[in-house]
Amino acid sequence: MRGFGNTNRHLMLKGEAYFDVKHNASLPFIIQTGKVKTTVLGTAFNIKQVGDSVSVTVARGKVQVERDNKMLAMLTPGQQIVTSDKTDATQVTTAELEPVTAWMHDGLHFNNIRLADAVAQLQHRYNREIVLKTPGIANCVITLATPLSGTESLNNILDVICTILEQIILIIMAELK
Repeated sequence: MRGFGNTNRHLMLKGEAYFDVKHNASLPFIIQTGKVKTTVLGTAFNIKQVGDSVSVTVARGKVQVERDNKMLAMLTPGQQIVTSDKTDATQVTTAELEPVTAWMHDGLHFNNIRLADAVAQLQHRYNREIVLKTPGIANCVITLATPLSGTESLNNILDVICTILEQIILIIMAELK
């Protein structure tokens, strides 16, 4: 953007990025991710956009997160906000930084993640389209006990995920009896 660093520190982000920003009260660092605006108050943090969902996770310092000029949260180290443009749902939780920044080290961490978000990560990593044909399955939450190195084949990862989903279905069926 024009004037960046001299007259402003504003940028637009699509995707995911990790920032380590020095505080400058006269030139705040602002990141616009869809409708979400993150104002940095001197910090290190991760922002990730998948579809209409944006998550901000703070490693150090403090950030202010807004959507449509409405304050959503003031985050401190170890906190994460996840918000969606399609709904007004906003959730602030504690977060482990390692799984959030694993993408910087080629690993894939699926820990208590919606299947739709896991699929989005896989599509991005492997540059392939993945279609979920079963209604409602996108909201299933999955966890892989061991992080993936990022070198596995897409077919192997999908086999593991399918096995997890089969176990979820068996549990649900058992509970219905």
